[in-house]
Amino acid sequence: MTYKKLLISAAFIAVPSAAFAGAMTFWVDLTDSNRPYSQFRMDSAKCDLQRQQVAQIEKIRSDNLSAQCNNRNQSACYGSLGNSLGSIFGKSEASSAYDTCMTAYGWELMRAPESGVHKLRLITGVEYEGEFKHGNFDGQGEYRWPNGQVYKGSFLNGDFSGFGVKSKNGVVTYEGYFKKDEYEGHGKMYLEDGTVIEGEFIKGKLTGTCNFKWLDGDVFDGACVANRRQGNGIVKFANGDLFQGHYEKGERTGRGVFKYASGEQFDGIFNDGIREGSGTLRDKGGAIIYKGKWVSDCPAKSIEAALKVNLTALAHC
Repeated sequence: MTYKKLLISAAFIAVPSAAFAGAMTFWVDLTDSNRPYSQFRMDSAKCDLQRQQVAQIEKIRSDNLSAQCNNRNQSACYGSLGNSLGSIFGKSEASSAYDTCMTAYGWELMRAPESGVHKLRLITGVEYEGEFKHGNFDGQGEYRWPNGQVYKGSFLNGDFSGFGVKSKNGVVTYEGYFKKDEYEGHGKMYLEDGTVIEGEFIKGKLTGTCNFKWLDGDVFDGACVANRRQGNGIVKFANGDLFQGHYEKGERTGRGVFKYASGEQFDGIFNDGIREGSGTLRDKGGAIIYKGKWVSDCPAKSIEAALKVNLTALAHC
C-alpha cells in the first residue's frame, strides 16, 4: 500500500457533523516533489499575511453590522443584510483565504482517516501506525519521531493516554501511564546515566512516592515533588551507609540521621546536603564524640586529634 506524504496541521477542521468534530487535519503536498517542511512554513507565513488582511476587513464589517442590527433580531437582521460572517454561519472568510492561498502553493487540507488501522508518514518525518476513531489517533498505535524517539501504546482523542512505552534508538526511556501526552500515574524513567526512577507522576512531573536507583548501587525511597526529592526519605548507600531524614529541593535539609557503615552515627540538622546546625556524633559503641554546633559539615569547635582517629564521619574535617 502506498501512503501519501502528509503534514499535520496544528488546527482542527471545522465541519458541521458532530461525528467529525475535532478530527485532526493534515496538509498534503500535491506536487509530490518531497518538499521540505521549511517550504511549508514559508508558504504558510505568506498565506497568513493574507488571512490577517481579510480578518481586518471582516472585523470592520462585523462592527458595522453589529451597529446596524443593535437591539433587533440579530439573526434575521444579519440575513437581511446579506451577512456571511464565519463566526455565525460557518468558516470565516479569513480562514478560507488562508486555505485558498495554500492551495495555490500546492498544499491541500485533508482530514485524517475516520476509523480503522492506518499508517501515515508526515512531511516532518513523523510516522504514525495504528488505530483511528473519529478522525483521531485512538486505540493502540505507534508514533515515531525522525530523531529515533518512539511512543508505543494507548491513544485517546489524538493524545498519548493510558499505558505506553517511550524509547529512543531502541532504548526504553519511560514506561508507564500517560494522560493528554504527559506522564500521569505510575511510571518508570530510565536516564542516560543508568539511573532508574519509579513513582507517581502528575502532569508530567514526579510527585508522590518515588524510588531512585543509581548505577553505583545507591537507592532512595521516599517522597518527591515536581521531580525532586521533597519530604521524608531513606537512602541506602552501596558502601553500607544509610541516611534517614528530610529533603528539600532534592537535598538533605532539616533533621536527619546518618548511620555510617563503620558504626558511627550522626543525629542532627542538615542544610543543602551537609551537617549544619546542632547535632550529635556517636562512635560505634554509642559514646558521644561531639555534641553541639556544626558548620560546613564539621564540628564548630575543635576536637582532640586522638578522637578523630579512624572516624569516617570526621575524615574530611
